[in-house]
Amino acid sequence: MATDQDTPITNALQRLDLALAMRVAEAPPQVCDLTEGLGLPAGPAAPRCQWVAGLLGLRGLQVHTDDVQAVIDCDEDRFGPEHHEYALIAGLLRVFDRLASPGVGVRRAPDGWILMELFKEFVGSVARFRDHYVRQDSPWDAILYVEYPDSSQLNAYLDGFNVDSSYMDNRMRFEKLHPVRQAFRVMWHFARIAPFPDFNITMAWVAMDMYLLHAGYPMVIPEPGDRTLLHGMMTGPVPLRIQTFERRLLGMLEG
Repeated sequence: MATDQDTPITNALQRLDLALAMRVAEAPPQVCDLTEGLGLPAGPAAPRCQWVAGLLGLRGLQVHTDDVQAVIDCDEDRFGPEHHEYALIAGLLRVFDRLASPGVGVRRAPDGWILMELFKEFVGSVARFRDHYVRQDSPWDAILYVEYPDSSQLNAYLDGFNVDSSYMDNRMRFEKLHPVRQAFRVMWHFARIAPFPDFNITMAWVAMDMYLLHAGYPMVIPEPGDRTLLHGMMTGPVPLRIQTFERRLLGMLEG
């Protein structure tokens, strides 16, 4: 596993790499995909439900894991196909399954246009987004005090957002960082570009999780309080570490 070369690694990251190595070593021979060994793509519905509900919560939507499970079960007790929440839940379930499928999210690093594809998968059934996937003005989910690129620059930003450019970060700095911390910076940079009309923080989290899978780590599942944490983070400089998320990843592997 990679390590920071100029910044001491927290104990959480050292323990994370050790726990991950042990998990891989203990996986049965028939489990050839890391995320399958972690129970993400084909395991119980709970991780999928938590991930989807948590990502919608980053936009302030009141969606619970039971609501997501109801969509999986085609139970229209609370949200039916006529509700935009239903379409968003169904869209994020498709995104989750694409990320967790072997050869799609696991080994492929995110880039601007892959994230555009995933955004279309996410919101394509919501009428207000049809043929309106790249924002034409300020993002609807703009964060106060954050200056976003002009919409005329977005195609260039999407072209340049990839692993070859270190996601528009400082290349030397980025390459020295632990992959988990690289993933945090991927999320921050994408959220600050905010190329979509809405749900930019949500899609930035998708970018982070896709990068983590690509680097051999599990996805981070959002929890209550993450929206406030991220909104505050986006008004400041790119983070070196997010200790809350590092501990969360460690808890997934040690739990």
